[in-house]
Amino acid sequence: MVESTSNNGYHLLTEEETAVYDRQIRLWGVEAQQRLRKAKVLLVGLSGLGNEVCKNILLAGIQHLTILDDTVLSDEECQLQFLAPQESVGMNRAKASLGRAQELNPMVDIIADSESIDTKSESFFDNFDVVCLTGCNPDLEIKLNGICHRLGIKFLSGNVFGFYGYMFSDLGKHTFMTEKVKVLNSSNNVGPSSAKKSKIEDDGEVEYEEKTEDFCTLFDALSSSPFNGKSLKDVKRFSKTYLVMKVVHEYQNRYKCLPNPIKSNKELENLLDVRNEVFEKLQIDNEILNDEFTDYCTGIFYPVNPIVGGVMAQEIIKAVSKKDTPHNNFFFYDAVSTSGVVQNLDKNGRNVNEEKPIRADTKKEEIVL
Repeated sequence: MVESTSNNGYHLLTEEETAVYDRQIRLWGVEAQQRLRKAKVLLVGLSGLGNEVCKNILLAGIQHLTILDDTVLSDEECQLQFLAPQESVGMNRAKASLGRAQELNPMVDIIADSESIDTKSESFFDNFDVVCLTGCNPDLEIKLNGICHRLGIKFLSGNVFGFYGYMFSDLGKHTFMTEKVKVLNSSNNVGPSSAKKSKIEDDGEVEYEEKTEDFCTLFDALSSSPFNGKSLKDVKRFSKTYLVMKVVHEYQNRYKCLPNPIKSNKELENLLDVRNEVFEKLQIDNEILNDEFTDYCTGIFYPVNPIVGGVMAQEIIKAVSKKDTPHNNFFFYDAVSTSGVVQNLDKNGRNVNEEKPIRADTKKEEIVL
């Protein structure tokens, strides 16, 4: 079938696509769905987290997805994901995941790439609107984010460490449409609000406004401590997942692997030593993240994957559809306390959320699950 475009350059939806994506079109509109059907996404990493991102963006209805992973599927990994069948143990993870991914949405063009991401030139990334990394080491995240930032490509990355998980997004200079906040007259504020009524009764009456936000790179966001000049009380309010991420990133850089479930006193000492050194650089007390964190940041706690993966996929959809306010720029999830938080760290290492008054539309929001 030859694809056609409308006057605004968007992909014209076929009758079949309109039927399949009917619920989504009702949710975010025809133009947003048209943008999705024009989008080309690169997903690097088909771990459990990558599986969740893959599933959600395929069901949303993008045009093209390249799944890239150069690792071999192990028996243990096969138990922790759903795209690669049991009989594919020993195969390349991207190739093993292709069949079930295609079954999720046959209308999406999907390519499985078994090469290493390190072999790709900058021109390779220019083929995509969004690049998303899952389960990669921090050096690779920073390197590819720098490439995407220069090329004007939307970038997201994320990882899960035991009970903790995070997502980072750099959408560059991103323009989007968001629903206008309507201020109601208190004297008439009886029963459901008129704003809510108009949205329910006639979606065409909902007003939107255009906004633009600037995102910084991962390198800039992590370059400085957000705790300088903060009181102990302020530091304790910050997400523990940020601290775990900093410790695990340093552990990866030093030992070239993620911390495994502790099997010896030496491994435990190594992880605690890394924590101590990281906290000394951040100029915060070790007790902010006590020794018990080692019980929760190793191994795989699978329920964290669909939560972080769901947020990542949601942010890809927002980035492509240009509908609704994106998370700028970190989402941290802590399964120990079963809560997530969006925090914006700028290129000077400041926590931007603390620089602004708390309102309904601020950049900081807590998500309790």
